[in-house]
Amino acid sequence: MSLSVVRSKFRGMMNTLGFREWKLEFNEDVPNTIQHKSYIIKFHSVTGQGLNQHLQELRCPVEIKFWYDGKADNWAATDQVVILCENIIKQVIPPTFRLIEPIKNIIFDSLSIDGMAESNDSIIAASLSFTVSIILSI
Repeated sequence: MSLSVVRSKFRGMMNTLGFREWKLEFNEDVPNTIQHKSYIIKFHSVTGQGLNQHLQELRCPVEIKFWYDGKADNWAATDQVVILCENIIKQVIPPTFRLIEPIKNIIFDSLSIDGMAESNDSIIAASLSFTVSIILSI
């Protein structure tokens, strides 16, 4: 099994909820061309622990970041972003999503919602962090 399973599960879930993966590269600066309900999936420092001579448990911090265009009504948009974040969490934490091989478990860690810079004042960004544990056969 591989870490690609984690990415594909999160990608499938986000697409099912009506989001589109942002496939163009950028750094922390959000381009003016960012699309409404676009998302990216980031892996952070993956750590491992040997279980035995054949199995390794990997703990993979995963961040889902998405953008929402508030159309100049930031308060209503923020309310909508909170609802979308709650829906994402509700999709990830049920056992039917998080306890399927090779995934051992998924834990919700944190959520942040931020307005954007003045150049993108109607765009709201949300980041959800999860820790995914998987069993890797070696």
